Amino acid sequence: MRVQEKKWKFGIAAMLCLLLGIFCMGSALPANAQELLESALPESAQKNSLQKGGMTYAVSGGTLTVQGSGELADVASALEETGEGSAEEITAVIVEDGITSIGSKAFTGFENLSSIQLPDSLTSIKEFAFWECQSLKSVTVPDSVRYLGIGVFQECTSLESAVIGSGVTKLPIQLFRSCRSLKSVMFRGQVEEIGEQCFCYCTSLGSFTVPDSVLNVGKNAFFGCQSLTLTMPDALEANGDGSYQQRGGILVEGSRLYSEAGTMLNLVNQEREKQGLPALSMDAELLEEAMERAAELAIDFSHVRPDGTNFSTVSAKVKTENIAAGNSSTQEIYSDWISSAGHRANILDTEVKSIGIGCFAQGETRYWVQLFSDEAAERTGSGLDGKAKVRIRARAGAYPMSLEKDTWILEPRKSAELVVLLKNKGNPLLTAKISPETFWWSSSNEEAVRVENGKITAAGSGKATVTAALKDGGSEKLKASVTVNTKVTKIRLEDKTIRLALGETYRLKPEVRPKDAYDPSLSYESSKPSVVSVNRKGLLRAKKKGTARITIESRDGGARVQVKVIVGDYPSSIRLSGVPRKMAVKDKVRLQAAVLPQGTKYTGVRWSSSDRTIAAVNKNGVVTAKKPGKATITCQARFGATAKKSVTITVVPEAPAYRATAGKRELTLKIKPVKGAVQYTVYLSTKPDRGFKKAEVTKERTCTIDGLRKGKTYYVKVRAAGKAGRRLLAGEFGSVKKVKVK
Repeated sequence: MRVQEKKWKFGIAAMLCLLLGIFCMGSALPANAQELLESALPESAQKNSLQKGGMTYAVSGGTLTVQGSGELADVASALEETGEGSAEEITAVIVEDGITSIGSKAFTGFENLSSIQLPDSLTSIKEFAFWECQSLKSVTVPDSVRYLGIGVFQECTSLESAVIGSGVTKLPIQLFRSCRSLKSVMFRGQVEEIGEQCFCYCTSLGSFTVPDSVLNVGKNAFFGCQSLTLTMPDALEANGDGSYQQRGGILVEGSRLYSEAGTMLNLVNQEREKQGLPALSMDAELLEEAMERAAELAIDFSHVRPDGTNFSTVSAKVKTENIAAGNSSTQEIYSDWISSAGHRANILDTEVKSIGIGCFAQGETRYWVQLFSDEAAERTGSGLDGKAKVRIRARAGAYPMSLEKDTWILEPRKSAELVVLLKNKGNPLLTAKISPETFWWSSSNEEAVRVENGKITAAGSGKATVTAALKDGGSEKLKASVTVNTKVTKIRLEDKTIRLALGETYRLKPEVRPKDAYDPSLSYESSKPSVVSVNRKGLLRAKKKGTARITIESRDGGARVQVKVIVGDYPSSIRLSGVPRKMAVKDKVRLQAAVLPQGTKYTGVRWSSSDRTIAAVNKNGVVTAKKPGKATITCQARFGATAKKSVTITVVPEAPAYRATAGKRELTLKIKPVKGAVQYTVYLSTKPDRGFKKAEVTKERTCTIDGLRKGKTYYVKVRAAGKAGRRLLAGEFGSVKKVKVK
């Protein structure tokens, strides 16, 4: 059969255009000319590095080394910024320790990448991270990696071998799709799921043994593997759509009580002796099968097994079966059996020669099974009591489950166990606990709630939905709502005492700690509302002279604080004068403050700056410009909370000093460095006082402007520009220089 494959590829434009314009009308080169020339050197001569997004990229001889922390993403773009080529030139990659994730499509299209070294700090490799790395020969996924995304190594057509670390339990969809050279895959851990099309079109894969740990194989996982000899575990059954599933997805934990089975055997044989019948031997095989059947009764109290077959399928030796369940003693269970005609007939059957007795306990409930055989025991058996996990082969969807508790409120760093319950199908009065290992567990918000094997841990404030999905591929999904209630532990205030003028309003601005408290809301209460009232938003209103205390309390009860408010003849406002629109670096100016109303005896003020590195202010209101940027200067009355005034001052670079020298049809400027300047703009005119036009923008201290008219007189002026965030702040012009070109 021929199969036509549809390939998905990214369109990758890999053309590098080098545009270098050099006008030989003098000896000057553009500022970036040297960089462009250096990028044309052969690889053996190159060694460059770039910092981007917290990562350091170093390229040498075709090998890319990446250092940093967090997620590594968009490597191709980072390479382009080094000015040393493109993804196609990289043949080897070394990712150093500290990086925790390879981002989606991080190395997609690195067509000549033949080797990759991954660190032990790595925990995830995301979707299509190495898609179409067509020269990659082998790969080892570290044991630290717990997550692989869709198509991580898809269409790595030269990939011959892969080692999957012990942390990976799920192979995602299309992991190795169209890896046509793949011959060997080794698993260091317990893989439980193989996703759809995982090995699709791996045409060189000669043999593959699906590990016994695998519970589910997705559709077409090995489609198009023309040379493949595939070995599946006996526990996996075909679903008829190209997928396989382990019927036995329900894991039950409990205790196997061999001692009680022995006690029951003695009671049976005592009764048989009374009836003149030979004693039954405990058949070793039937003993273990009876223990398994007893565990099956925990989810379905019936002679029909959970997989839909009759009890007799447990062993070819079995003739009849007795079952029981409850919290009764061994003697009481035996008495119930021997008092029932059907059960008594099985116990006293004259043809029966051997027996297997199972007793499986979960909590106070015990599940009992007697398997009778008309064959003599080939080998007698016994055992020691102990805990056991029994995987039960059950029909998907036949046994609905629920969480014992599906709504949780946790305090920070606290943990809890989610318990899954199954109501017994054969006896609704019985309920079994299902092992958390039956499910895949996930959290919708891992910053708030982490989950591992059913154990939830409060990681940070917030909400999350925790989902449990059956590992065997069934549709059953259980959900729990978890809220992490991080309480407020402290309330901070700017001042413990606030003074207000009569009739003024003032909004309190408390800060709660920690900042991620789940409920940061606060309540406010005044001890004397007739003096100072306060609303639910913390707005104070001074009603009459006097003193009141405002109590601020977190609604979660975690913190409480008080502030003293005094109402009197205090200043109500401040007027500032002498405020400049701009200041140049090194400039100083004194701001004048008038405290209102006039005649108040409380005239003291405090000065502050939002950023002292840009503009500092002293106690006398003298502002000193430090570096380009914007800063807010605030004047606050020492008495009178509402008497406050703020102004924003823009600091620009100072006017530059420079020297202009005439040359042959050119002029050269040498600029004295200006503090905080990121570039200089040169303007030219043929008139001393007007008509100036931008001639050059440069980051260099030396600038040559050519193409000028011979013998012509030019006037030149320069100003510097600093940077505030993404904005450029242009400074004042330096003095105009007169130059006559030669």
